[in-house]
Amino acid sequence: MLKTVASQSTTGQLNYAGTWNASANTPTLASGVGTKDQYYVVSVAGSTNLDGITDWQVGDWAIFNGTFWQKIDQTNTVTSVNGQVGAVVLGPNDVGATANTTYILTTGLLSGGGRLNANTTITLTSVPVANVTGAVPNTVNVLTSGLITGGGALTGNVTITLANVPNANVTGLGTMATQNSNNVTITGGTINAQAVNHTGNTSISATMSNASLLLVPAGYLYANVNSTVVKIPYYAI
Repeated sequence: MLKTVASQSTTGQLNYAGTWNASANTPTLASGVGTKDQYYVVSVAGSTNLDGITDWQVGDWAIFNGTFWQKIDQTNTVTSVNGQVGAVVLGPNDVGATANTTYILTTGLLSGGGRLNANTTITLTSVPVANVTGAVPNTVNVLTSGLITGGGALTGNVTITLANVPNANVTGLGTMATQNSNNVTITGGTINAQAVNHTGNTSISATMSNASLLLVPAGYLYANVNSTVVKIPYYAI
């Protein structure tokens, strides 16, 4: 005998009337007909309609509240846990687990982790530019050409080198191929000669190639030719 409080008008002392085959409707039960507080326990599942209820599973209770039939659903009642009944206390082994199953899980750029049964290491790999908000790939380069060599991506110090500059790369520059105390060979350009005071036996000579010599008079000589004074310029060489 079970004393309980049910929904709506089913209250008070419940009377067990036996089992009920909900498939064959045995014993025969009808909607709106029954004895108040009398209940049956379903022994065979079925779909007999009692006041709109058609889902009857083994273990369900069919209770008459004096006006219509109601169901106490027992199919969700836990009868045992892992084969244990009563006040069950579960351990990891009771549910197929092992003790200390807390893990550090890693994904993406992180690697490592594992079970927290000891120290565990996680590692952050190098972060690509695409993973840094607002950053752009390092696409700035120092480019070189011609007489300048070196350069490269600006990921660090960059060295550029200027090679020796050939004469042909310098506009308007003459070339002194040979020079000593007595001779100067000059190629190209214009030589402007100025007056030079000479002492002793010192002499100056110049060998020119593809150059013009502009001489400036160093002075004048005067001679009487047939009673006529002639002015003769002379040049310092």
